[in-house]
Amino acid sequence: MFYGGEVLDNTYQIIKEIGKGGTGVVYLAYHLRLQKYVVVKKIHDNFVGQVNVRTEVDILKSLHHTGLPQVYDFFQLSTEVYTVMEHIRGYDLQHYLDEGCEFEEKDLIRWLLQLCEVLEYLHARVPPVLHSDIKPGNIMITPEGNICLIDFNISLDSREKADVRGMSKWYAAPEQVEKAVRQKAGEDTRRIVLDGRMDIYSLGAAFYRLMTGRIPTQDSREFIPVTAMDLPYSQALKAIVGKAMEWDIRKRYSSAAAMHKALLHIYRSDSEYKKLRILNICLYTGCGLLFLLGIWSTAYGWKGMCREDYEKDYAEFYSACENYDNETIISTGIDMLNNKKYKTILENDGQEKAGILYELGNASFEQEQYETAADYYQEARTEDPKTGVYYRDEAIARARSGDIYQASYVLEQADMQGTEDEDILLAKQEIAFTKKEYSKVTEIGEQLEDTGKAEIAGRSALLAAAAFEEKGDMENQLLYLEKAYKAEGGTRCLRQIGQTCLELAQQQKQSRHYKEYLQKGQACYVRLQENPLPSFTDSLNLAIIWELEGEYRKSYDMLKNLSRSNPDSYMVYMHLSYICCKQEEQKKVGMRDFEKAKKYYEKAKILYRSGKAQSDSAMKDLENIIEQMDRE
Repeated sequence: MFYGGEVLDNTYQIIKEIGKGGTGVVYLAYHLRLQKYVVVKKIHDNFVGQVNVRTEVDILKSLHHTGLPQVYDFFQLSTEVYTVMEHIRGYDLQHYLDEGCEFEEKDLIRWLLQLCEVLEYLHARVPPVLHSDIKPGNIMITPEGNICLIDFNISLDSREKADVRGMSKWYAAPEQVEKAVRQKAGEDTRRIVLDGRMDIYSLGAAFYRLMTGRIPTQDSREFIPVTAMDLPYSQALKAIVGKAMEWDIRKRYSSAAAMHKALLHIYRSDSEYKKLRILNICLYTGCGLLFLLGIWSTAYGWKGMCREDYEKDYAEFYSACENYDNETIISTGIDMLNNKKYKTILENDGQEKAGILYELGNASFEQEQYETAADYYQEARTEDPKTGVYYRDEAIARARSGDIYQASYVLEQADMQGTEDEDILLAKQEIAFTKKEYSKVTEIGEQLEDTGKAEIAGRSALLAAAAFEEKGDMENQLLYLEKAYKAEGGTRCLRQIGQTCLELAQQQKQSRHYKEYLQKGQACYVRLQENPLPSFTDSLNLAIIWELEGEYRKSYDMLKNLSRSNPDSYMVYMHLSYICCKQEEQKKVGMRDFEKAKKYYEKAKILYRSGKAQSDSAMKDLENIIEQMDRE
């Protein structure tokens, strides 16, 4: 323990102790050479031997995000290990809880959005970085009112190997607690998976504490769900926090990105929030309660029924948005906007109406209906002219539809409205792509790499990857796809990396990178197999990679499964035939039997000729192989 005045490593003068984390003691210190305040953390002795601290600090030093403190240094004095990081001005949320502060909904939503962006960034690293100790005491509020997530008990997500160091009892996810208990008892914990959903639980539990003032216990006899409490917060916010801290990991948000998306769809107006507060005050005073309720039920009974129907439809719409179900988003969203019963509700809540229009635009954009998407985005910004992403995405959709002039005009309006520079740059990058100015696309991509905003960095990298694809530069295409995945993660990006690796391997069989491409592609498709319903193409591509790697048994088993679920695909039988050929070719000449290969080839040929498939050179090559066998 230090009491102040001590100088460590001839550089850091201890000022005072400012906290104790799960894995160490934290001190405010002064950097004598740079003449600035820093934070020095002494790692507890019992944790030093458990981890490769040097490796973990190097990983922390590579993190650059406005919502994270910058790690500066690492040093060791005898057996004691220290890390040095940026000093964040402000107070943590535990301080405000201790002061008895109450928190406004708009602040909670803003902080949650910022924290989700931080977690998106961390979980998209390779390997994913888990914080593992999110709690009010580790969430700083800066003088500007923004968050900074501090005091990492870093854990690298390697599935069953993820660590449980330094967790906080009340805020740790159930699976994190279970793993810690089993580890302490010396039991096998490999079946317990710790991933990003662990941090999502802790985030939900921390905000449960802020909203309710109650400890988020996991004792079912004492725990009261936030959705069951009468609190001055919207049902939508309570539902989001409740879902984040579901004890069943499968019921939580699947990722920080999914939770972030849910928060963006709250779109609550101040007037509605005030009405909720006023109603609560009236109810609690008890003055003329029956009289007020009588008037309310008479005057607003029909309106209440409309609101109930609206909430039911909105719940369906919201669920479709969360699951990226574009068909349901479009049908439900249009029905809601055209329903005369909901006219007053939507007229009184322009932000929510804008949110519905925005999601209609997103769904149309995903279906490549760019003009329709642009029109929806335009309507959204008309309803809510202060939200910059509406301008940005309209400009992008206009550019995709080929209307460069209108896209540029929308960007000018966005600039006048004070839209953030990163959003405008992303739209300019899209315009450059439409104009086939690919060098400019990659130039802007480099500028947007380190914005600290996962969505923008990811989308920008995907555009740069598409530019390199247009130029026929698949190596750089792969490089930027990997940057996109690192920034934002996501199934779509993982799938593109796998596809590109497979194509590169097939084109460069003599390249020294051939095996590397196959291994990367395999890793992507193996991960995609973790989805509850992996797609046919993902499974087929994994089988092809195994075939190219010589893993014939794995490939054969996968293809046989696909033949049962997709009996009309000639490609399945074509590759089954290829595998049988390769297996027989490994045998001595007199021991070979190509009958099974021929049988699969005949099946593939019938399906190929009866279908509408484009010319496939692989089928022609297989035909030549079969003819060669017959000659033998």
